[in-house]
Amino acid sequence: MKEGDRTSTEAAKLKSQIASLEELLKVLEQVSLEQAHSLEFRNILLVTQQEASIDGILIVDENGVVISHNRRFADMWGLDPETILSRNHVEALRPVLKKLVDPEVFIARLQYLYEHREEKGRDEIALNDGRLFDRYTAPMVGPDGTYYGRVWYLRDITEHKMSDEKMRKLSVAVEGSSDWVLVTNKDGGIEYANRAVEEMSGYKKGEIQGRTPRIFKSGRHDDLFYKELWTTILSGRTFRGIISNRKKDGGLFEVFHTITPLKDGDGNITHFISMAKDVTQQKILEEKIHRLAYYDDLTGLPNRVFHKELMARTIEIAKRNKQLFALLYMDLDNFKRINDTLGLNVGDFLLKSVAKKLSAFLRRCDYIARCQEVNIEDVLSRPGGDEFLVLLHNLGEAQDAARVARRILEELSAPWDLDGREVLMTASIGISLYPDDGETVDHLLKNADAAMYHAKAEGKNNYQFYSESLNASVLELLTLESEIRKGLDRGEFTLYYQPKLDASTRMITGMEALIRWNHPEKGLLLPGRFISAAETSGLIVPMAEFSLRAACVQLKRWQEEGFKPITVAVNVSGRQFDQKNLIEVVDGALRDAGLSPRCLELEITESTIMRNPDEAVRTLLALKERGIEIAIDDFGTGYSSLNYLKRLPLDFLKIDQSFVRNVASSRSDQAIVRATIAMAHSLNLKVIAEGVETAEQMAFLCEQGCDEVQGFLFSRAVPPHEFSELMAKEYL
Repeated sequence: MKEGDRTSTEAAKLKSQIASLEELLKVLEQVSLEQAHSLEFRNILLVTQQEASIDGILIVDENGVVISHNRRFADMWGLDPETILSRNHVEALRPVLKKLVDPEVFIARLQYLYEHREEKGRDEIALNDGRLFDRYTAPMVGPDGTYYGRVWYLRDITEHKMSDEKMRKLSVAVEGSSDWVLVTNKDGGIEYANRAVEEMSGYKKGEIQGRTPRIFKSGRHDDLFYKELWTTILSGRTFRGIISNRKKDGGLFEVFHTITPLKDGDGNITHFISMAKDVTQQKILEEKIHRLAYYDDLTGLPNRVFHKELMARTIEIAKRNKQLFALLYMDLDNFKRINDTLGLNVGDFLLKSVAKKLSAFLRRCDYIARCQEVNIEDVLSRPGGDEFLVLLHNLGEAQDAARVARRILEELSAPWDLDGREVLMTASIGISLYPDDGETVDHLLKNADAAMYHAKAEGKNNYQFYSESLNASVLELLTLESEIRKGLDRGEFTLYYQPKLDASTRMITGMEALIRWNHPEKGLLLPGRFISAAETSGLIVPMAEFSLRAACVQLKRWQEEGFKPITVAVNVSGRQFDQKNLIEVVDGALRDAGLSPRCLELEITESTIMRNPDEAVRTLLALKERGIEIAIDDFGTGYSSLNYLKRLPLDFLKIDQSFVRNVASSRSDQAIVRATIAMAHSLNLKVIAEGVETAEQMAFLCEQGCDEVQGFLFSRAVPPHEFSELMAKEYL
């Protein structure tokens, strides 16, 4: 039983016994003094108290002579029971005076009660051995007011006092503790909170009394966290853990909680006591220590130690997911000269400025830097001096690393204002790739460092891969990308047009716009020479928009020249189709050219649609509502779901030329073409066959009911002025 419960029980028992004593006194009021002196009456008085009571009882007559007592009374004083009876109680108790702390007070109290017989009394008697008695005394008065004597009721309250003192000290200690102490009932209602709860949370006790600890909920823990907490304490176990709480003013504080269930005598949980220590400052200190150990003091970037940990983590992820990642090792060119001429302070300022610019410039997706609670932005590293490291994770290809390196060099090439002086800064960058250039942290660092020194040897202000062969191929590709960008700006791209014919009549029904590049040095280039580079660099998007606008303008010009209305088909690249503004771009091209949407046909590859079929359906419906015709290009080369195919708002299926090429001789290609045409017609779609080059191919396609054809058998793609001549013929 808990101490508080024991104290309450004994207090109730004392109250009950006092009530019983008062009942006895009422009986005494009805009897005579002679009866009180009789043995029979003494037995009546003590029959329920003699041996069983834990309290001492003493009865004296009107002259103070002891007429009865129980054994407990004598034992409490250490007296021989036989020496007490029939003696004046003052004389009988004189041997105990030397045991009292204040004997004079005791004697004075006896004298006072003797002189004031009608009064009740209650006081505490302290003994030298540390014991403490609670004495209750009351007069025995008859109905006529006659005084017959007095009853003593003596209880040893030493343990109670000690318990009370312990409880008082404990209460003072708990209330004054710097640790959080909170007591709730089983349902979580707050019944007690010490001063530390007020100080930590900012709430006054009255504001949280009766409420639940949810008042401190920070929102930083999910439902699973609280579910596990309640499962633990309701099972009778103690929960321990760090909890983020929210103050009254909205601020956060971290506490290490120990939540313990309190049980009654039957083992049932009645309360929970939460004791917690504020660890906010401790966590701040730990973060400071972590920062000193893992971060560069000058720039605030991760240092070499931390960067190596990040690399190790990156290697684990890349190995598990079979990913490619790159390490860029960058060194500022001629930094020592700046230190020597402008001073160390200016050099430090430059390093901090470079770190700040690169941190803001590099894309978040260029790195991996999450290590436990490390912020994902803390990824650019400074191992020391004028060196910087960057991790580029989950790359699609090596060229991605080269593009980032080139952007870094471009960013650094802008003039720097150092203490009022304009300074030009360049850098040399070495690149190593995982897993080709190493599968350990040290190998990748060593090889990237070697590549960086190679970049310096090549004249600085450039980047180099560790692999020489990769340097050559990447350089060629990036050079091509640069030329494409310049070509778009200079208007070097143009459209050629290939006619589409009705298969049965050979009448021109439309045309497909195909892009060409009038390269100033290499002449006319077909798409196979540059489309791949445009796709990987993202330049395919502006290139495709150019094709769309140019085709619409050209068709509108032919219409104004009096040629009969036909449609123009424009290819939509995968990247262009994924753009959020595709619909706006198409609307703008038609509006600017003054062309009806019914004259435009968009060709989209099967694989592009199947990347995100649901989104593709929504986009195609929006285009179809405008009257634009839709064709699936290269049908049969992807993995279309017939379930989606029937949902797509299509007009044409375009059979890929890989099936048409051998259709005259290959039974399997014949079967594929035959099935495709039959399926398309069952879905009310027309079929276009591309790449038709022979009469045999044409005959088979016509036999199977193919609707339209295009290919070298009729005409190659030609420039606009030649296509005007084809349209004048109408039939080919």
